This record gives sequence, structure tokens and C-alpha cells, in this order.
Amino acid sequence: MRIVVLLAIWFATCSALPDSAGTSFIFGYVRDAAWNITNQVLSVTVLNGNSLDCSFTIKYREGYDDEKYPLLTKTFTAPKMGLVEIPVPSWYGWQYDSGGMQVDNGPKQLITATSTCAVTVIANNYDKVTQQGDSYLVLPTRWAKSGSVYAFTLPPASNDVENPGYQHISIIPTEQDVKGTLTIFGSDPLPFTARPDGGTTYFMRKTPKANAYAYHIQADGPILILAGVTCAGSYKACDHAAFMPQPLPTPACYQNPTLDDNHPAYTSITNGFYVDIPGACTGTQQLKVFGNRGAMSKNFPLSPTKQTPLLSYDSSFGGAVNMHAETAPVHITRYHDLSTNGKQGAFIDVVASISQFIDGDSTFYTRNDNDLVEMICVVSMCMSATVDGTPMFSLDKNFTTVGSINGDNYYAMSVAIPKKGFHLIQSGREGTYAYYVVGQSQNAMYGYIGGINSKFGTLRVRFDFELDKKNTSNMAYSNMAYPPD
Repeated sequence: MRIVVLLAIWFATCSALPDSAGTSFIFGYVRDAAWNITNQVLSVTVLNGNSLDCSFTIKYREGYDDEKYPLLTKTFTAPKMGLVEIPVPSWYGWQYDSGGMQVDNGPKQLITATSTCAVTVIANNYDKVTQQGDSYLVLPTRWAKSGSVYAFTLPPASNDVENPGYQHISIIPTEQDVKGTLTIFGSDPLPFTARPDGGTTYFMRKTPKANAYAYHIQADGPILILAGVTCAGSYKACDHAAFMPQPLPTPACYQNPTLDDNHPAYTSITNGFYVDIPGACTGTQQLKVFGNRGAMSKNFPLSPTKQTPLLSYDSSFGGAVNMHAETAPVHITRYHDLSTNGKQGAFIDVVASISQFIDGDSTFYTRNDNDLVEMICVVSMCMSATVDGTPMFSLDKNFTTVGSINGDNYYAMSVAIPKKGFHLIQSGREGTYAYYVVGQSQNAMYGYIGGINSKFGTLRVRFDFELDKKNTSNMAYSNMAYPPD
């Protein structure tokens, strides 16, 4: 009897709040490329989607000298169904050393925070002179993972000779001292150590040839990653961009189709994607991309030895795509860069897997009037969802089809939110969704994923039994639970 076992990764359905809401956080800021950053305005926005007020406690120092400036503990009230924005001292965005790997030898530039109930935290970094800046979703500490589970690409930084931009990565240990390596694609691993209570371990790199770089990071204890670019895009029109890459569900690669990992995206707003595979892969993987126009599909090779270029999809794919992987989990980063058209504004963020989609209600905030919400959703959910009580779906074509994924039909749609501030999405009927908040004010563009679950691409489990000599067979499918947080 022949048995073929294909492993599965699966999480139970989330409860009322998405997993991106939490009660414990450690985070920082992608530091500015200049020494003097008095123009930088840092803050955190705390969103409370609960029916009761929450107490949010944050710890930071007023200055970089930890002997002169003791750690302060401040508590704020996050009102029910509301938000509070908390200022952070600008030195947390200070570039205190040169490029390369800096290990535990500088100021302590990580910030810790706790909440009495689950909240969503957005970190903001804006320059009040250039108006450049960004906002990113802070992942709770329970998202931290150990092992070789981080693989992502950063876009090139401004190559201005006088004031170059940097790619920046901070290592954030959440429980214990860790040892690990950071590998720039095609180079030898750079060893590091990182301590929760030590100087921040980070990596910075200029990109004078305007190259994107892929990074693989592994550690022997749970870590989070903060990554970004101090000035992404052309030096004549660059913008700050930051996000927290998400850990892959497994570092494994498979010879045969094993995963069912789907990442749908709305290309009408962002049509640039970096796709990364685990560092353990030794063979070329295939990303199959389906367009929403008929049977349009195309395979894109993902090499373990060559940098994958920024993927963009021409008009033959339509206004939405589904990026599908079967032999290795993929981390997909969307990159929006207006400087290619001579305009200023950029952001980077994760493209969610279908298995990370949320259900139920979700809260978000917009920085400006008429910012956008971009949503990928099961059709029934799209047609019944509201934001602040107003239906999101409109028959005047604010949507496009994505297509059928695992038997469910999906739409992609964008909705302008008239007033800035706190907002509530109510899902109406059953069905899952993911959404992104996108906005621009003067020279700064921001984009962050509004809510996400910490489950990843489902891996099919198939048991194939040969019943007799005539090759008749019986197929059985199952799922195997991924270890919980």
C-alpha cells in the first residue's frame, strides 16, 4: 500500500477581533537618513473596537541617554469605539550610526506597550518640513516566531549623493536574548545578537545602484521584524515607507504540489509586488498568477539564487489578480511608488493570504479626508458590508471581480472615506475579507493593512491508498493544526 502524506497548516476561525489586535507590543521606527531629525513627528494611534474603554500603557525615554533619561511609564485611555493618538519623542527616529549590521551597541530604541483589552496599534512617522512619512500596522508580540521564517524584499532607497536614503531593518526580540543571522540575497550571513532590554540591533544599507534587495532572517528565539526605506523611490520624489514583514508559516519547500496559498490583490491601486520564498528552497519555485479576465494565467519563476524582480501585471490580467503558490509558502510585499510618474508618495505592505482573511467587524483610521479603503472580500460580504453604517458596495462600479478561489467568489473594491478619523467596518453577512487603508497628504503617502489573522496558507493533506492491483484508489483529505501561539 502506498501512502502520500501532504502536511497541512490551519488555524481555527478568529473570534470577534482580528489577530492583529493585541494586548502586548514592542515596536520602533525606521530611522531617518539624517542626523538632525527635529522635523520628525512620531506617534502611535491606538484603535479600540471594544464595547468598553481600555487602558493603554506605553514605556519610553525622553532622550537617548538611558542614564540621564529614565524609562517613563505613561497610561492613556483608549475610548470604546474610538482612538487615542499618543506622541513619541522624535529621537526614536534618530539615525545614530553608519550603515551595516549594528549589534546591541547603540541606544535602546524599542518601545513597549500593553493594553487592558485587545487594541490595534498604528505607528506613525512624518516629517513636518518635507511632509514625507508613513504609518504601519504594529503586530502584537504573539506574532513573534523563531527559526528561518522571515523572507522579504525591500525596494531601493533614494540614491541622492548628498543625502542618500537607506534600507533599514530592526530585530525585535520579544521574550529572551536571541542569536541569529541576517542574509542579504546572494551574500554570506551576517551574525547578530539581540536583547529585549539592550541596544537596538539593526541593519542599514544604501542602494546607490537603485537595486531592491531580498533578506532572509533566522533566530533561535521569537522575534518580530521592522523594515522599511527612509526615502523610497527617485531622490527627486521619494517618500518614507515602513512595515512589519510577517513570518512564513513554515521554512519548508516541497517537491510536489502541497500548499494552497492564495494572495489576491487589487492591481488598480497598486501594481508592484515582491515575492519571496523560504531560504531553505534549493530549486526554482513557481508562482501562478490568475487574472480576473477569463482564463488569463501565467507562471512566474521564483529563483533561490537570483533576486526576483518587482512583478507587475499588464492590462490583460484585468484589475485584480490571485497569486497562487503550491510548493513553498510565499511572502508578498506590495510596493506603491508614485515617483515613477514624477510624483511623491510611496508605501510598502504585506499582501494577505486568503487563510489570513478576517471575519466579523474591524476598526481602522484615516489620516485625511477622502482616503481610501481597498477591500478583497467574499461576494456576499462585499455586498452587505458597511463602514460607519454606510454600505460599501455600489452598483456604480466601485468593484471588480477577482474570481473563484477554493469555491468562493471574491470581489475587489475601493471606497473613499469622506472624513478622517476612527471608522468601523461591519461585515453584515458571513464571509471573509482583507482590507488596506491608503491615503496621501501633500508629499506623504501611507498604506497599511487594516486587520489580519495570524494563520497562513492552508496546506492540503492527502492520503492516497492503492486498494488493489488495478490501481483503483481512494483519496482522503485532512488538515493538521499549526502549533498555536
